[in-house]
Amino acid sequence: MQAGLALSCTIHEKSIFARKNYFYPDLPKGIKISHSRNRSRTHGHLDIDVDGVSKRVGITRAHMKKTRARTCIGIAGDSQWILNRAGTPLCEIGA
Repeated sequence: MQAGLALSCTIHEKSIFARKNYFYPDLPKGIKISHSRNRSRTHGHLDIDVDGVSKRVGITRAHMKKTRARTCIGIAGDSQWILNRAGTPLCEIGA
């Protein structure tokens, strides 16, 4: 809610999280929790100063989800998963 207030978003009373229970190679738990369908924070803005000129950036949505692991592909084509932040809550903002 604090992110929505900071972005001057409309805060909706109802919010639904979706839990998807199928295999994700980049999430060790095997589930994905997303807030993307029925978002609680929409239609906001953020005012920024660029070279002394005030500009307004429109925000379409801000929703919560869980982060996934990163895949790093080496020069030889080998890949490895970096799992140190997988499953951490993330606030995704769409402009």
